[in-house]
Amino acid sequence: TEATRDPSTHRRMTPGTFPHEIGLLLLRYQSGKKITGSRRVKMRNHWTTPPPLIRQGLLGTYNIGQERFASPLNFNPDIPEYWSAFERDKLFGAHHDAFSSRMNGCGYMNPEYEEADLE
Repeated sequence: TEATRDPSTHRRMTPGTFPHEIGLLLLRYQSGKKITGSRRVKMRNHWTTPPPLIRQGLLGTYNIGQERFASPLNFNPDIPEYWSAFERDKLFGAHHDAFSSRMNGCGYMNPEYEEADLE
């Protein structure tokens, strides 16, 4: 990805081999894994996405340029940029932390269905 070609990201994260990074990715997204503060990964919510026809309709109707609350395991490859909960996901092309930057343009969000995330 672009992130792994960026010298500063590469130095800061010191990526391992691809199989090693896939293993770490799977460990990060285990249910119950701490994200930040009191937030934890909830895999039962992680795979909840609209049915294909609705997703295709949204993408065909709106110029969606970013997806928030995604991961390397479930982001939509038809949307140019995505944000995930873990900084190390930058190695897979993600931006870190959906709350860290202002949304501009049209975006798609599928947050965990937790009170703190929906406020």
